[in-house]
Amino acid sequence: RKYKLIVFDVDGTILELNKEIHPFTRSVLLDLKHAGIPFTLATGKNMKSTRAVAEALEIDLPLILANGCILQSLDGTVHQKHLLNPEFIWKLIDECEDVGLDLAIHINEDIYVKEINNHVSLLCEYGSPNLEAVGDWKKASHLSPEAYKCIAINRETRAPLIALEQKMKEEVGDSVEYCHTLEEMFEFMPKGVS
Repeated sequence: RKYKLIVFDVDGTILELNKEIHPFTRSVLLDLKHAGIPFTLATGKNMKSTRAVAEALEIDLPLILANGCILQSLDGTVHQKHLLNPEFIWKLIDECEDVGLDLAIHINEDIYVKEINNHVSLLCEYGSPNLEAVGDWKKASHLSPEAYKCIAINRETRAPLIALEQKMKEEVGDSVEYCHTLEEMFEFMPKGVS
């Protein structure tokens, strides 16, 4: 076979702007499956936000989730998981608190935020439902060793996100991966995840 594996992005590729799979797209992808051409999905989202799409496409291979932090099958089996250093997470929390930036932390299949507000609601609009508000980050401290991705969010201006990037690069250098996704979001992932 010429194709060993085809990997598709989700948002704006498999899903249309209305967050739906066009029937023609679904039909073509199921034809691939029936022709024996394997395919899977790669996305910045977690399993909870991707499961319905993967099930609709009858994907039986592992999914590439959270920008590559997690390789996970629909049955819940985690084949690979890259975690952030908890010390880094607490530095990031402190810095975001100091400058008034909202932060979302991906832990297992949930996304934790300090509070639900206009900034973090962007994640819901982008297709990541069920944010967990902790009120105080210290209440979630026992979860920090399982965190694999952090997103700083500001819908008003990009300047604080760029300043945060410079500050964190000064403090932790290239020990983590940095990624500007949407204009309003700046993401942090474990070193080597891309």
